[in-house]
Amino acid sequence: MTTSDLKRQLATKPAVNKGDKIRAVDGSVEMMDITPDFAAELLRRRHANQRPLKERYIRELADAMLAGRWRWTADAIRLDSDLLVIDGQHRLSAIIKSGITMKDALVATVTGKDVILSIDQNRPRTLNDMRSTHGQSAMSRVVSGAIVAESADWSQWRGMPRELQLRTIEECSFTADLENLSRGSDSNRRATLSVGSLSGALRCLRANRDEAMKFFTAVFSMNPIIDGAEADMVRVLYVFLAESKSTSYSSEQRVIEQAYKSVVAYNHWRTGRTVSRLIWKGGTPPEAVG
Repeated sequence: MTTSDLKRQLATKPAVNKGDKIRAVDGSVEMMDITPDFAAELLRRRHANQRPLKERYIRELADAMLAGRWRWTADAIRLDSDLLVIDGQHRLSAIIKSGITMKDALVATVTGKDVILSIDQNRPRTLNDMRSTHGQSAMSRVVSGAIVAESADWSQWRGMPRELQLRTIEECSFTADLENLSRGSDSNRRATLSVGSLSGALRCLRANRDEAMKFFTAVFSMNPIIDGAEADMVRVLYVFLAESKSTSYSSEQRVIEQAYKSVVAYNHWRTGRTVSRLIWKGGTPPEAVG
């Protein structure tokens, strides 16, 4: 069946609901090349109530364009009746940053009143929705979040594009280990398991899988005996993780601190050092002892 055949079939199909109908208001859609100069001209005419631009996301889009990873999905650059940009400002900014021309882009003009308020109000695809389109099984949010957070050094990982998140997860060789660590519903595991603690564990797995599995299995089950010896750092990390779930930190800050201290506690255990309290001084994310 061709597109023309489909159009004829849809045109002759009787409407099920004879009452009120949703109607497309007057507007237009055109295909045009958007050069960096043209993108800059459009951006000079941004709607006054646009959301703030996210520089990190612009860099990621520009990098994807330069690497040939960015895909055209038929999403239009949208303008209102005054030709002000109401959707597409990040793509336009990435065109300028990359110097790439977007060939045959769709530019839609819509005239509905306050249409900017209705953009992006539909249900977004979750990471598991996107895994499903790849024929992959669903994954625990704490596991997928840990992989993505650790890959971004626990900073601004929530803003990573979904396609990059998928690729990051696919390339992780410790997914099964993370799933094993997170498996179970006992109270000790519930008290300590989080994106932060699991992403810290992942950093240690990359340095020495066998030792990291011993340590974090002990932490998440609160069983401080490792290789027949008492491991005080297991207790110290367990207490911190259990208490941190009731802190007032913002979500991302909590992830960073949990991950940071998980690696530090593991490092102390590996080097035979014991401390009674874990201090987070910020700075460069710690490397795990191999």
